[in-house]
Amino acid sequence: MNWIYRNRIGIFLVSCGLSAVAYLLFLYLDLLRLSALMILMIFSCSRAAITLGVVDLENVWKRFQNYFFSQQLANQYILRALGFFVVLYKTFADSTLIQLALACLASHLITMFIIPTFSGRAFPLEVSGLGLPESKADNDRHGLMNLSTSIFESLGTTLKFFGSALEPLHILIFCLSLRETNSILIWTFTIHIIINFILLTYSLITLISAFLGQSIKTSKEELFKKLDDYAPELILYFSADSVDSLYQVEQWLPSIKNSGHQFAIVTREHQLLNPLNELSPDIPVLWIRTFTDIEKAIPNSVKGILYVNNGMRNFHALRLAGITHVQLLHGESDKGSSSSKVTRAYDLIAVAGETAIRRYEENGISIPRSQFRIIGRPVTDSIIPSKQEKPIETILYAPTWEGHDSDSNYSSVKSIALPMLDWLSRNQPHIRIIVKPHPLTGSREPELLEILEEIKQIISLTNDSKSTQNKNIEANYSPHEFVGKESDLPLHDIFNQVDAVVCDISSVASDFLASNKPMFICDARGEGQSEIRSSYPTTQGSYIVNATHESWNQNQNAFTTDPLRGERVKARKEILGDFAGSSTSQFHSLLNEIVNKRGTANIDMISEKAKT
Repeated sequence: MNWIYRNRIGIFLVSCGLSAVAYLLFLYLDLLRLSALMILMIFSCSRAAITLGVVDLENVWKRFQNYFFSQQLANQYILRALGFFVVLYKTFADSTLIQLALACLASHLITMFIIPTFSGRAFPLEVSGLGLPESKADNDRHGLMNLSTSIFESLGTTLKFFGSALEPLHILIFCLSLRETNSILIWTFTIHIIINFILLTYSLITLISAFLGQSIKTSKEELFKKLDDYAPELILYFSADSVDSLYQVEQWLPSIKNSGHQFAIVTREHQLLNPLNELSPDIPVLWIRTFTDIEKAIPNSVKGILYVNNGMRNFHALRLAGITHVQLLHGESDKGSSSSKVTRAYDLIAVAGETAIRRYEENGISIPRSQFRIIGRPVTDSIIPSKQEKPIETILYAPTWEGHDSDSNYSSVKSIALPMLDWLSRNQPHIRIIVKPHPLTGSREPELLEILEEIKQIISLTNDSKSTQNKNIEANYSPHEFVGKESDLPLHDIFNQVDAVVCDISSVASDFLASNKPMFICDARGEGQSEIRSSYPTTQGSYIVNATHESWNQNQNAFTTDPLRGERVKARKEILGDFAGSSTSQFHSLLNEIVNKRGTANIDMISEKAKT
């Protein structure tokens, strides 16, 4: 099945080839209505190939889909239409019908392909802004400020909607050709042409009004001027592939807001503009498409740019001189991404504790200590640490995702999730289970999504069974829960609801150390307990488990007495920082220094100052 999924585009092409052969055969045999049916089948398969996701496709099929299908919609439409004309010509002798069909083709091509292509080339979308005040004295937030975006997004949305709405009409035309219904076909073509001309008129009016009203250049400069008037001291720069990565920036927003410094968010992906605005409606968000506009957009008031990942487009902003570039990352873990050579490019690197600094050294990455900042993890300030050990009544399973490649794959979803649930149901049936997978789970290995669905079903069936058994016994029965990526319940809020966590080699482990509660670390790669403890410092004081029931049986005492609690408390200081006060205050001190330009960062100076 996995091979079929990975090669689905190739399988589709073979199917199309066979359909084309059958189509030619039907034409030769003069089975014209069957020919029309085959065109309908090819048409439907083509649309399916265009809308198929490229996740986990082999590289050759990714390129094939992007070029042949996604970028050649007009060519495909023409080929399908020409094939259909052959059927019409041989089936119906009515010249009016053929003329209407040609007019339908021409109007559709102009409206749906030529006009969007022209407007995209003549008026390219380059910048957009949300939440910027109209003036310095205006405290109200406003919507899209860029003329190009407001007009052409509306045009693009309209054309896309009607393009999808016309698909059933195309299918209807194909189906009508199976019967001797030329009068109905004439009316159908006429309706299609009328719709196309209405859309064409709307498109032309939109283009003319944009051209006569205000140039794109002027609207872009106006947007940059409004940002300059807003005078942010900091920029939170965020570039990512999808909205599923919003968690990276979401964890830092409250701490930056509470710092008292004026800041704005800049993103490079247009699909992230609205989600970021919804995430923080009171903070201006800008989308900047081109490399050259980055420098134009950043006001002179900006003292520092904050980054939450090592995205490739970060370097478009990193080249700007006179600004302090700070890498925050989005979690403290023992993964390779937490000690990347790329991180050396930033002026300052904010880390949770000494363990993070040693991780760079142990991986042969030489970075001056003055480049680091120990700030802990501000997001863990909301975690309430337990005062003493207690029996586990609620446990969280928070696995990581499969990573960008096999080397960074520490996910336990495939190998450990189901055996773990089976063991808990057999040996700890009284424990409530909360499952919250990483939002990117299944993005590289789609089969993991099937396992998550199976976990949902197990939880649902277990809840139904327990609710029936305990309906007349326990009024306060708490069911198991699956918290999907569509939920707005923060992970760190769940930490306060549970008595223990089951997780992988990820930032979940380091953040959960702040709770002092038991942790079960999954050996998803089969490395063995001794190797895990020596290679991954965040696992100190944790219980190592794998897919076997034996590993869980060996750690039964963790569910009652928690003998490794002392080791975790000691590891917490090394991993999450040993300083007085909160992590948020440490982070705010860092931001104050950046904005006030008090000199070069020095980790030892800040750490000693925090201890006094």
